[in-house]
Amino acid sequence: MRVMKQKKRLFALLLAFVLMLAAVMPVGASAATSHEDFIRVFHLDVGRKYFTVSQVREIIDALAESGYTHLELAIGNGGLRLLLDDMSVTVGSTTYPGDKVAAGVKAGNVSFAHAGEWSQSEMDSIISYAASKNIGIIPLVNSPGHMSAILDAAEYVGISSPAYAAKTSSGWWGSTTTKTSTTTVSLSNATAVAFTQALVKKYVDYFAGRGSEYFNIGADEYAADVHSSGSMGFGYMQSNGWYDDYVHYINDVAAIIKNAGMKPIAFNDGIYFNQNDDTAFDKDIIIAYWIPAWGTYYVASPAYLVSKGHKILNTNDDWYYVIGRTSEGYGYDNAYNGVNNTPVTRVADGSTMALSNLAGSMNCVWCDEPNANYEANKSNVMYFIERLAAKNPDYFVVNTHEHTFETVTVDATCTQDGSITTRCTICGEQTVEIIKATGHDYGCVVTDPTCEAEGSKVFTCAACGDTYTETIPATGTHAYEAVTVEPTCVVSGSTTYTCGICGKSYVETIPATGKHIYRSETVNATCTEDGSVTYTCAYCSDSYVETIPAVGHTYTCTVTEATCTNAGSKVYTCSVCGDTYTEELASLGHDYKAVVTAPTCTEGGFSTYTCTRCGDSYVADAVAALGHRYETATVEATCTADGSVTYYCVCGDTYSEVIPSTGHDYKAVVTAPTCTTGGYTTHTCVSCGDSYVSDEVAALGHRNTTVVVAPTCVNGGYTADTCSSCGEYRIYNETAALGHDYASVTVDPTETEGGYTTHTCNVCGHSYTDNYVDALGHTIVSVVTDPTCLTEGYTTHTCTVCGEVTVDTYVPALGHDHQTVTVDATCTADGFMTKTCARCGDTSTEVIGAYGHNYTATVTAPTCVSGGHTVYTCERCGDSYVADHTEATGHNYTSVTVDVTCTQDGYTTYLCTNCGDSYVGDTAPALGHSYETVTAEATCTEAGSVTHVCNRCGDSWSEVIPATGHHYESVITAPTCTEGGCTTYTCSCGESYIADETPATGHSYSCLEENGNQIYTCDSCGDTYTVTIGWVNLSGTYVLDTDGIEIGADHKYIVVGSNKNYALTLSGSTIGAAAVTVENNAISLDDAAKYEFYFVNNNSRENGSYLLTQDGTKGVYHMGGNMYYGNDNKGYWHIGTSANGAYQLYDYDNSTWYLNYGYVWANDSVSRFAVSSNARSVRLFKAADSYARLYGTLNQTWVHGGDVTESAVLSKVQIQTSTNGITADAAAPVDSSMVTWDKTFDGYTAGTYTAAVTYRGEKLGTITVTVTGEHAYRDMLKEATCTEAGYTEHTCTVCGYSYTDSNTAALGHSYTTKEENGKRIYTCSRCGHSYSESLAMTYTKVSSLSGNSNYVITFVSGSKYYAMSHKDNKISAVQVKVSNNQITTEITADLVWTYEGNKLSYKSGNTTCYLYAKPGTSWWGWASTPTLTISSSNSTAVSFSSSKLKMDNYYLRYSNGSISLNSRSSTTNLFLEQ
Repeated sequence: MRVMKQKKRLFALLLAFVLMLAAVMPVGASAATSHEDFIRVFHLDVGRKYFTVSQVREIIDALAESGYTHLELAIGNGGLRLLLDDMSVTVGSTTYPGDKVAAGVKAGNVSFAHAGEWSQSEMDSIISYAASKNIGIIPLVNSPGHMSAILDAAEYVGISSPAYAAKTSSGWWGSTTTKTSTTTVSLSNATAVAFTQALVKKYVDYFAGRGSEYFNIGADEYAADVHSSGSMGFGYMQSNGWYDDYVHYINDVAAIIKNAGMKPIAFNDGIYFNQNDDTAFDKDIIIAYWIPAWGTYYVASPAYLVSKGHKILNTNDDWYYVIGRTSEGYGYDNAYNGVNNTPVTRVADGSTMALSNLAGSMNCVWCDEPNANYEANKSNVMYFIERLAAKNPDYFVVNTHEHTFETVTVDATCTQDGSITTRCTICGEQTVEIIKATGHDYGCVVTDPTCEAEGSKVFTCAACGDTYTETIPATGTHAYEAVTVEPTCVVSGSTTYTCGICGKSYVETIPATGKHIYRSETVNATCTEDGSVTYTCAYCSDSYVETIPAVGHTYTCTVTEATCTNAGSKVYTCSVCGDTYTEELASLGHDYKAVVTAPTCTEGGFSTYTCTRCGDSYVADAVAALGHRYETATVEATCTADGSVTYYCVCGDTYSEVIPSTGHDYKAVVTAPTCTTGGYTTHTCVSCGDSYVSDEVAALGHRNTTVVVAPTCVNGGYTADTCSSCGEYRIYNETAALGHDYASVTVDPTETEGGYTTHTCNVCGHSYTDNYVDALGHTIVSVVTDPTCLTEGYTTHTCTVCGEVTVDTYVPALGHDHQTVTVDATCTADGFMTKTCARCGDTSTEVIGAYGHNYTATVTAPTCVSGGHTVYTCERCGDSYVADHTEATGHNYTSVTVDVTCTQDGYTTYLCTNCGDSYVGDTAPALGHSYETVTAEATCTEAGSVTHVCNRCGDSWSEVIPATGHHYESVITAPTCTEGGCTTYTCSCGESYIADETPATGHSYSCLEENGNQIYTCDSCGDTYTVTIGWVNLSGTYVLDTDGIEIGADHKYIVVGSNKNYALTLSGSTIGAAAVTVENNAISLDDAAKYEFYFVNNNSRENGSYLLTQDGTKGVYHMGGNMYYGNDNKGYWHIGTSANGAYQLYDYDNSTWYLNYGYVWANDSVSRFAVSSNARSVRLFKAADSYARLYGTLNQTWVHGGDVTESAVLSKVQIQTSTNGITADAAAPVDSSMVTWDKTFDGYTAGTYTAAVTYRGEKLGTITVTVTGEHAYRDMLKEATCTEAGYTEHTCTVCGYSYTDSNTAALGHSYTTKEENGKRIYTCSRCGHSYSESLAMTYTKVSSLSGNSNYVITFVSGSKYYAMSHKDNKISAVQVKVSNNQITTEITADLVWTYEGNKLSYKSGNTTCYLYAKPGTSWWGWASTPTLTISSSNSTAVSFSSSKLKMDNYYLRYSNGSISLNSRSSTTNLFLEQ
């Protein structure tokens, strides 16, 4: 602030001096060379840290006093500090409420030392205050990075996953994780991008409306929180092909800024990264160049950016200061050195740029540490502002007077812009605000057209009186209203058409229909007698009768079931008329089923046969007692206690045997002594875990090396001991640092150089500098010599202290300031232009010659009834005259005759080919139909018809004769054991079907067990078969070997981990591991090839060793802790201790290595077979014999129904297993995976089902199931309809089983027709179904568009017509033919357009598609021609006049097969659909 006060005193002295010299020089001259186009910007990071309005005003004051032109406020940088009054965001058809957007922004600001947001009124006050100090505001809203608060707002309003995310690598093994950015939007999320750009646009519009000239996009450090090294986010985008998305995003935002009338700015690091120019950036973007390339961060150089057409805003990071930092990254030291040593023309890569390539300079204060105290660091900020200006006085120019403004206003008119010019009367500085031309304010007076007379629209401007007229063509179409008297079968009707506009009318006769309108009366048919339908015409009493055949009986059946000894019956009763008859059912006979009582150890067995129907029974099939069959239970002996084996018979008999105790089996583990603990040997019993300790040894003690470190100025001293045995490190005898002993040298300031104090340590030489004092500066008196029209001006500067004189600020001669007064020439008189210099009075005059008239001709062609002429009008002065009169042409009629038909009158239409005038004559009444009748008789299944055909025109109509229906006779076939029964129904027409099917009764077997076989014989038909119930030998069984390993290829083993059920495997030559299931100390395998190993003697390698092999030559060996298979000198194994089937297998390789399964190393992530120095073991399972057989009820009989399921059948059978094929050791259930049925098992359907049972790959036998019972069906008839077939559904009342038969075809529709509103309507007389067909359309040429009508739009090229098509939703041209103002080519739907609401459209499915003029791309301020296209969301108004179809300011034009928009039109014709 001391420097600022000196400047104020200097200003007062200068002002006094200037006032004394007012007579010879003007006030307000600059003290340095002026660079008017060089902007001086100071940047303040308010996005990450909240500043009060008063703090910002203080900064604005400092900027104004130091000669800055702009303040850049980073309102959107991480946080978003400004909340507008309206924060709602609209994207497409979705509007996100402003309160929700604001709430999301506030939530995002919390992480940036949140202290509030600026309101719009506060921002308005900042802008207004800055303007009063001649400081412009540059807003920065950063995107697509550094936008955390905007991302929070996007998520808050419900936009899914708006943030950028990418997979990143980490860890020793290169694992990947997905990391989501908290700062950067995902450019692949279209909704998030649109939301961001729409929100940015709100801020662009706000600042543009308040006079800001620049807007900073940001665009730096994309996804730097995800990609924080190397080429970071920009390099990642380029390597993945996404960089174009970034370029397009930046260009889109730049376009938003430019469209608002501002200039875009962006930081340099992402622009042409790695100098990639596959897609160009908008060259109007000013580049804030802050960082050069470093490492693999390949940013483009300043020279390269200039070569691409960009201006550079020098934002050298030498001028970066992060509030709260001193010497660390971008601290005060960096800023101090930068503002004192880096001039404004030196950019960040060290080069100096020409002024022509520089837009200006920008020094920046950042708030990377939002909690840093601004007030405590404010003096640093002020020094930073003032010092850069002081070091660059040629660029930072301070106004030394207060402006005195005068304002001149030129009002805008309808067609010309106005302006408000504000100019300082002292220095001439001025601003011009353009007032846009108001545009005409037209009012419209409309005269409506009639059928035959044109109307008009007269438009008059209320402001200036300008006027023009538009003609509304005569409609050319009468608006007829119809009144119809309907005809009957014998009396003609009529339709009278009257135009509601002009009253013209005509009458059309409707011939008598010749079709009767019948009413019917029905007498219903009974079971045995026909009914009838009598039809009588409502108008003429004509009538006829149709017969309804007798319906036949509808019987229901009551069944009395037969028993084993008594007959039953079926009584059939008609539910309609009560008619009845009876069928007898034969007695069933007994159905005996056997229950076997198995023999026990001491008692014999037998079979009890019981009838399943009546309970009658007898006993047979005696079997002798089995004798005892013992199973064992073992209690293993321990080191100190005996064990036992107890034998149990299934009958309860038991006895025991003693197993002697084993004694302890101790193994020794030696623990070596260390520096601090003693050593010892631990002896542990491998069987029971009993242990004791012996051979104890004392601790060894430390062996230390001592190092003494002396203290220095900054570090303390200490003594350190390090043990060479265990590595223990200990520090003691610590002393404090000595501290610096500084000597100080002070350098005083001079007029041109600043002063400072340097402090140097006498001990270590460290130094630092402080107490900076500004240079005293010259005391300058300046004298300005103004330029004149012909001589240049200049400024002389004299130092009142040292007398130094400099001359600068040369101003070129002004040249004459001519004011021009022009009197325009007219068509008949000369004009002149006089120029007078406002400064020196110099004058000159030029004559403008008379122009002469410039006539244009407007030709009015003759018509049939009126003559033609030409009006010649001067385009300049309006002078006009009429000439070239021609006579009326007269009508030229052609005739078209419509012949008389049965239903339509005949007539002749006379049409003038010149003007379209027409009239109708030569009428003849319709002839009426002349019908003949053709009858097709009905059959059982197909309806007949009576068809009436007109012998004159072919018109026809039909009456339906219903199908007679089938009349069936039945034949019953009874079921047998193997074949089902049924009833065959046959119609007199030959049609037949089978129903009432009953399943085969199935065999009723009796069972006799002999010699391990079960012999089954059917009691009904004698069929017999035998089932063997003997033991089946199983392969692939391995039991835990507790008896010691046997050597040789005949003794196969499975090697399994000691504590996990994983077995050693060999695939090719690769050792692996696979899970196995261990049950009851046994393993069962279907395919054991890769699991089986055996031991062979390997004494040739080492005595007492064995090869673990599959082929007898190669073996399992280890290397580096991993397992291999092959020929190796390590492939030998010793057999150590064993217990309960667990064996130690080890070899020697400098130490003992034990085979085991588990985690080999502490950091392993995968278990496997390997070796370990710890004494571990594996379990060995030896191949053993195993047997199995089926046991239980292998032949079962069930009564059909829901209880008969597969699981119920299998629950009566089990599998017994044995180790000797004699005594059963265990039993297991049979499940569905073990059985294969000979056919699909169905408990509802009677029959015999056989299931083969397979266990562990071996077939054990079969289960036979007989399902009995007879269905009792209830029948339901469904009649055929027009669209659905008829059938009879039969449902069993016992089990619910059902089936359908007696199918009859759908009847089909019987349509009658009528014509109405341009459609032919078909209606089914049976069910009422209806549909319609459009009658043929005509397309007639018209001269205007009218609402809610369909048109074909054609373009004339030579003598050909081309219609505009929207086929496949694309614009194309299709040639059509036109004759007599009508299209004669068949018109398809893609050629028809609907005109409604000034738009052309069509329907594509349920979507309305519009003809759309898509705006062209804007290049350098010039907009390209719009593209003609189809859109479902956008539309463009169309107008038609003078055979031209217009959209906005362009016409539709046909050329070389395509249709486009152009400033020139093609002749366009409209054809109305009628």
